Amino acid sequence: MDYNRLHKHYKCQYLAEKRILVGGNSLDVESIKNVTDYYSWFSKFAWETYNTFMIDKSLSPPLISKYIKILLLAFLDGLVIDPEEFEKFKKGLNKISKKLLKVNEIAKKELYSKLPSKYKDKITDLNSAIMGVPSNIDSDLDFTIAVKNKKEQDEVGKILESIGYKLESVYDENIPSDIKWHSYGKYMNGIELEVKVRSKDIVDKVLKAHRGIKNDLTPEQKLKVSFIKSVLATGDKKTYKTFKYILYGSMFNGDKDTIIFRHD
Repeated sequence: MDYNRLHKHYKCQYLAEKRILVGGNSLDVESIKNVTDYYSWFSKFAWETYNTFMIDKSLSPPLISKYIKILLLAFLDGLVIDPEEFEKFKKGLNKISKKLLKVNEIAKKELYSKLPSKYKDKITDLNSAIMGVPSNIDSDLDFTIAVKNKKEQDEVGKILESIGYKLESVYDENIPSDIKWHSYGKYMNGIELEVKVRSKDIVDKVLKAHRGIKNDLTPEQKLKVSFIKSVLATGDKKTYKTFKYILYGSMFNGDKDTIIFRHD
């Protein structure tokens, strides 16, 4: 399969799509200057991609990852945002990113200082701020601590609670795991922190996508991802999650350990 050729095809298709349907009306893409219209456009892309490629469990995850990466990159590269709106967005995002990165460093140092030495190399902070794709609306800071078993998970949980974190959610993993995913949270300097205590086997796989986002997307593509996330965060949470599922699924780059996230 010639992926470069497919990317070029879809990029040309998105660029050629000069008009889209918004609320039943045909709208010139170049005239889009408000959040409502951007939301309709981004939502359309997210759901068409998800419904076409991601809900079919008979397809192999690596193959899905390759296809949705082609679509995502083509969409990002073909995306034209009003220059004035985009410049305003960039300035605001830079301020938010600086604050997030500052708090990230403080929170990470606290975790390193409180957790036993055997967990220090199991702490990762490849969150949206570190990866370069925060939103300007709901960005929090995520940390992950990888554990081998339930005993270690409980030990880490008690330490987190001793420094002000609260167990907020317990999730089933998207793929089989001996332990569930525990999510702890607190606020620091007005920023929401989330520490995920998860199985090392799961974490090792998920970090492949995080590294893909950080290392494989260009600065311009990352900025467009942040813009899309910021727009979608103003509306339906499920649509926002759908775009994130596409982003993470695509950035596994077709690896054998690809995880395709789906709605329940």
